[in-house]
Amino acid sequence: YEVGSKAQQLIQQLAVSTENAEGFSLQQGIIKFQDRIWIGANSALKTKLISSFHDSAMGGHSGILATYQRVHKLFAWSGLKNDVTEYVQQCD
Repeated sequence: YEVGSKAQQLIQQLAVSTENAEGFSLQQGIIKFQDRIWIGANSALKTKLISSFHDSAMGGHSGILATYQRVHKLFAWSGLKNDVTEYVQQCD
């Protein structure tokens, strides 16, 4: 969360109140959005997560929708669907 200013702001807010009106919460030092781990602005981590859910034996090079559903089930970030779409379209 050191990468993004929004993450720093959320940590400060959630340190006072563990949940906010936007659906963010802080649980054991992890920011969650609607019970999913919020990634924030860390683009390298986003790519690693998408890769893990798409390229691995578990992912089986599934299409956009299947990959998106797997990632979305556990993680959240702004532009997640677009990031998954771009990644899968670039996959050979």
